[in-house]
Amino acid sequence: MAQSLTTPPNSEDNISKHLSASCNDFTKNLYKELSSDYRGNVVNSPLSIHMILSYLSHGAESTTLNELTKSLYHYDKDSIQEGYRSLITQLNVRLTKLCLAHALILANIINLFCIYKELEDIKLYIANSIYIQDEFELLMEFLTIGREFYQSEISKIDFKNIDAAEKINSWVKQKTNNKISNLVSSDDFDENIKLVLINAIYFNGSWLNTFNAKNTKDKIFHVTRDQTKLVPTMFNKSQYNYGNIPILQAKFIEIPYTNTDIVMIIILPNEIDGLLNLQTNFSWEILTNASRLHGEIELYLPKFKIEFTVDLKNILSKLGVSKMFSHDANFKRISSVPLMVNKILHKAVIEINEEGTEAAAATAVHLRLRRSMANELEQFLVDRPFMFVIEYKPKNVPLFIGSVQDIGVASQKDEL
Repeated sequence: MAQSLTTPPNSEDNISKHLSASCNDFTKNLYKELSSDYRGNVVNSPLSIHMILSYLSHGAESTTLNELTKSLYHYDKDSIQEGYRSLITQLNVRLTKLCLAHALILANIINLFCIYKELEDIKLYIANSIYIQDEFELLMEFLTIGREFYQSEISKIDFKNIDAAEKINSWVKQKTNNKISNLVSSDDFDENIKLVLINAIYFNGSWLNTFNAKNTKDKIFHVTRDQTKLVPTMFNKSQYNYGNIPILQAKFIEIPYTNTDIVMIIILPNEIDGLLNLQTNFSWEILTNASRLHGEIELYLPKFKIEFTVDLKNILSKLGVSKMFSHDANFKRISSVPLMVNKILHKAVIEINEEGTEAAAATAVHLRLRRSMANELEQFLVDRPFMFVIEYKPKNVPLFIGSVQDIGVASQKDEL
């Protein structure tokens, strides 16, 4: 008897596809808003933000829940929580060093959830922890979902104490290998704060093909059509996947880490001033479906470091998530006490050097690979503003995404 080709709706494959589609659609909209609102270099972890908001949505009801569900693209809510349980368990990455942290601060609540994972040949820490005001109680269902699906730690704390912020920052600093500090301040807390959700990600992995520091030379980088500067630029000649994306007027190259499930993708506009067009029209689907060539490439890549801090309240409001920031917010599945979100703080740091990268990515890409001619030698010169993504290929999800508009300058930061 022939077997049915229909995939069970709750199969692991479907669960993975639901999470991938949800996170990728959210990434597209989030990145467009971030890149349009902020001048300068940008880096964020859409996976980290999506994860913490997905957990928060389990405590929401009514319009508050509907807005989160729509903006997070929760096509199947049960699949999302199962997908995160699976992803947290399976993540196996190898990058150089990237860390990120963001906090969700709710009026009358503090929640921090922490996950630690160290995988073969890389270090990846996904930390989720819940900080709750002393003598304040959360509903058991919300806590259970946090423990079972998001591997959340739960800690009691007195936010009225001046050292509350120090305790939380110390935890974040430890989980991000000292890369993220001062995520929150004592000014963020008052008598109304009862719970804070904090997610911290640290990734440390090395390039599969390292760049020899002796080959790093100053090369011209076109900040704009009229402004150039000399920046330290690494060089390596190796086998890479690469291709063109005519619809984005750009080309790309995949730079693998020692764990080849993780790649950094550099997306380079064809024109010096083409980054705005690329950011406006970028989608994960376009990149995923782009044809790949495989061949020997002379790669020139600038060294860079980005620090980026943002309160996501305005960004999320533009994405249709506003009710949770108002006094009409409904989080009755977290507590019987009325709650609202005060701030959503997101901080990320990424550093690219000869040995590897500070960042992480996830995705399961189904792409067409074509071999280039054996005697064909391509050059990929990153000498103008560009986008980058760190992808976890087996799950087809971006762990980090950002853009570099200038080298050696500080990114714009919100006054938090």
